[in-house]
Amino acid sequence: MKRDRLEQALTEQPIPNADAIYSGMARSSGPPARRKVEGLVPKGDGSFEYKRFIITPVGIEFPSDTTNDEWLDVGHVLKQLDTAIQWVIGDWADYASRIWEIPYDLIANEYGYEVETLYTYAGVARAFPTSIRNRGVTFAHHRLVISLTEEERVNWLASAAQHHWTLSQMREAIWPKPPALSNRNGTQLLFSREKKREIGKFFTIGIKAGQGDKKARKKALGYIAEHRRWLDQVEQMLNEEE
Repeated sequence: MKRDRLEQALTEQPIPNADAIYSGMARSSGPPARRKVEGLVPKGDGSFEYKRFIITPVGIEFPSDTTNDEWLDVGHVLKQLDTAIQWVIGDWADYASRIWEIPYDLIANEYGYEVETLYTYAGVARAFPTSIRNRGVTFAHHRLVISLTEEERVNWLASAAQHHWTLSQMREAIWPKPPALSNRNGTQLLFSREKKREIGKFFTIGIKAGQGDKKARKKALGYIAEHRRWLDQVEQMLNEEE
């Protein structure tokens, strides 16, 4: 489906916003008094009901007689939501892109996301089938190993979960910091993990640039200029060794 047809379709029948979806779900759920509230239940005003608590777009309302056990229970729910949200948004955006060919910029404009955020979330979600996602580590841990093979991803994620590695610890375990190289004049040139990440980021931006993203094109050209200078330094150092 071409972009102009998509835009016309969205104009005639726009993507429903969250309030519209939630209010429809709330109406179809029956009167609140007859519903046993166990999970998150959407309300017509865009907030959610969880047991005795109301979660709104700007906070959570606690009854004055909230117990310690109830507070702990809410904390577990919030932790699960925080852990899942990037995966959920990624799967959601990727589905629309794959099945209906809806461009990410249209989704971003409709729901107020940054286009790069959707590209990132969807890219990681697409790279990691649910069967190999590790609940013991964060979304960011998965993103860190996206360039590895599937077997390597599974093994490193399992190690990170077992040893409770932070992102920095996991990065150091996978890519130990190499020593600085020096030319004959003593000038050091560091081949760092940061440079590897920069090059990986360039390829991601380059893909988006090739898909017509003008902002990504400007960034890609900037990366090319920056790395050209770095490569010139490497070339000069190696020539001095001859």
